[in-house]
Amino acid sequence: MEHNTRTHRWRRLLAIPAAATMIGFFSLPVATAQATTTTATPSGIVSQNVALVESADGGNGGTFPTSGFPNSYAPSFTDVSVSSIEDPTTNPLTGFDTVVFVQLGDIGTYLANSTFQSRIDSFVSGGGKLIIWDSETNPDYSNFIYPFTSDNPGAMGASGSTLNIVEQSTLSSSDPASSSYVDVTAVEAEDAVGDANVMTTYDPAWYVDMTASNTNHVTGPVQAYARYGNGLIIWNGLDMDPLSGMSTFDPASSDPDVQESRIWMLDLLQRFNPDNLPAEVKVFGVTLTPHTQQLLTGHQATLSALVTSATTPQADVEVTFNVTAGPNAGKTGSATTDSSGNAVFNWVGSAAGTDTVTVSASLSDSTNKQVTVSDTAYVTWTTETSGGEPSTNPSALAGYLMVGSDGGVFAYGGAGFYGSMGGKHLNGQMVGMVRTPTGSGYWLVAADGGVFSFGDAQFLGSAANLHLNAPMVNMVRTPTGNGYWLVAADGGVFAYGGAGFYGSMGGKHLNGAVVDIASTPDGNGYWLFAKDGGVFSFGDAQFFGSAAMDNLASPIVSAAATPDGNGYWLAAANGAVYAYGDAGPLGSMSHVPLNKPIVGFDNTQTGKGYVLAGADGGIFNFGDSTYAGNAVNLNLVGPIVHIADQ
Repeated sequence: MEHNTRTHRWRRLLAIPAAATMIGFFSLPVATAQATTTTATPSGIVSQNVALVESADGGNGGTFPTSGFPNSYAPSFTDVSVSSIEDPTTNPLTGFDTVVFVQLGDIGTYLANSTFQSRIDSFVSGGGKLIIWDSETNPDYSNFIYPFTSDNPGAMGASGSTLNIVEQSTLSSSDPASSSYVDVTAVEAEDAVGDANVMTTYDPAWYVDMTASNTNHVTGPVQAYARYGNGLIIWNGLDMDPLSGMSTFDPASSDPDVQESRIWMLDLLQRFNPDNLPAEVKVFGVTLTPHTQQLLTGHQATLSALVTSATTPQADVEVTFNVTAGPNAGKTGSATTDSSGNAVFNWVGSAAGTDTVTVSASLSDSTNKQVTVSDTAYVTWTTETSGGEPSTNPSALAGYLMVGSDGGVFAYGGAGFYGSMGGKHLNGQMVGMVRTPTGSGYWLVAADGGVFSFGDAQFLGSAANLHLNAPMVNMVRTPTGNGYWLVAADGGVFAYGGAGFYGSMGGKHLNGAVVDIASTPDGNGYWLFAKDGGVFSFGDAQFFGSAAMDNLASPIVSAAATPDGNGYWLAAANGAVYAYGDAGPLGSMSHVPLNKPIVGFDNTQTGKGYVLAGADGGIFNFGDSTYAGNAVNLNLVGPIVHIADQ
């Protein structure tokens, strides 16, 4: 039987965003910021009115640039003294959306002042952003909202230490194509990293963005963040010495000043109230992912718990899962974390409603005292509407399916298993698959043009009896599921059911074979994608660019269109992802060694996530695509050839 329900979690490697076109990261909302009354849009706001406590120059070397930012970004900066914040008569933070602590070595004294502490507390909880930059100081944050300590080398002038990006996000990215790119090698060239303060905390509110190994050979978070009320806190321990107060912010520059200035700029540009940060790795604690999901009743939910201490994944930790409220209240489970610090919990939804799920574990703090850490996630179960149509909620079809060359089908998460061709005679190996609109069925297509339908998928014809000039490579359905198209390696397109024919590349010269096809949202057009990066549009499909003129390190193997039809992604065998139009650059595997090449790519219904599949069944999720398992440890009869997400 091909339906795989294994709960072994293969460690998900860090996402590295890649894109061929930039998205509008620097487009700024029009907003008037108030210290505790900021009105946030659904996508949050960026820093516009900034209070520097006490100035852009921290007094220990280095000065923050306060002008010259790209894309017309021009926040205002005002110096605010500590004494004015301590003065109970007038609150100087009113009117600011962001407060920056610049090398406040005496912060312990300030936090002992009740007025100072309460004003910072209310500023952040009311929706403000607090940015803390510590370096060449020995600060005392024991009375802070979320206490922490740090290892502080002081002014050693040390260079050559290591800086790493842990979470690929809008705070930092390792990929030069990302708008949040930071060249960590350039930052390492001077004492920004060697003299850096490195965080230690046993408060589970902190998430890690970057880690460093300083000149004391202490490794830990050098940039971390935490949410408090409606606000956001960003802590950074890099030494400010390389900062000159002037910068070009050029992502291609190897100047340490420029690259550290980019980190400062990205801290300012980081949206808040709400933020869009992934919150995937706690400095200390347990993290449940995904935090929210919506599934059809009768399907399986999967939650993964990652246990970390000082950002290091903790193996062999017993974790307990409890559904504390909702239609499945009372369901429990326990698991021991694997070598990657992960443990997985699965259950099937029995009725409509929202399950509240908690996870708990016990970790040792600095004194070897056992600390109970926990996290909470929510799963909403829905049924079909009274009219018999499936839910149109983008998350209702969570999970994904993989198909092997032998026709075996492997279902994960909320995806249902409805049968396969595994163990049956095939005239041609399986090459592709697509799910029905309801998620309660799927079609498979073989290289000879044979089509096989399962669940509520209707058989509408095949090319199995045709003389093909080239083998089939994949298929795509119409938006309603009343038809489908098959595409061959020579660009030939074959339409069945309600699918219209709008043209093909059959009989025309191609520099690279066609590998995939995607439909427009109304079904009145489609794109063909070639292995050399070429893109061909037909019907109402618009051309947004291609990689045909790029010197690709690896051939394109799969592609998908955004839900609104205004963009598409191309995926290469080495895990690189190229984004065009409104397709978001959410990550890639191009800089990570792969055991087997990537063979499949698909996006979620929201367009805010996608998944890559390797020939060995490896799974790599980005954005809101949820990891639910992989086939790496299975004895596959044939290699995986494609994946179908929501």
